[in-house]
Amino acid sequence: MDFSTYDKERLTNQIDWYDKKSQKEKKYYCTCKVLALLFSASIPVLASFVLKFHYILTVISVFSALITFLEGLSSLKKFHDNWIQYRFICETLKRERQMYLYSAGIYDDPDTDKLKTLIERCESLISSENINWTNMNNNEKPRIKSSQSSKNEHNKKDPNYEKVKYSKTYRKSFFHRQH
Repeated sequence: MDFSTYDKERLTNQIDWYDKKSQKEKKYYCTCKVLALLFSASIPVLASFVLKFHYILTVISVFSALITFLEGLSSLKKFHDNWIQYRFICETLKRERQMYLYSAGIYDDPDTDKLKTLIERCESLISSENINWTNMNNNEKPRIKSSQSSKNEHNKKDPNYEKVKYSKTYRKSFFHRQH
């Protein structure tokens, strides 16, 4: 594989994907924040008209609920964190491409296989982001304590314990004990 093939088939696609996702997450984040700001800024203004128009209390209540919803959505979906993470990866991939093209930094060493190093570094970055995303989503799942965990503690005295400790059941109960 040569650079142009890797660049066209993989690197450019990944840079474009992270760039689009970053822009989308930024748009969602900014939209939520601007709407929450507008609703919260309008509440004191609307409150001054409550004596003349009693229905404004309902409007204020709805605005307050919308603010809570928007802030909760932004926090739950992690628009800001995703925006920053995707932008960081996009810019890092661009930087790696530029460093490769100009034979700078790690790509300056004549003993280094430049293309192999580029591929390893870019794929490692993409892979680590995927692992981080998976871990982040796994950490959000509710954890249920396993009834097996107390049994496994007791079974350490069992002579067959060492044989089965890496079984699926053990790993599952070990995970639940640790978290």
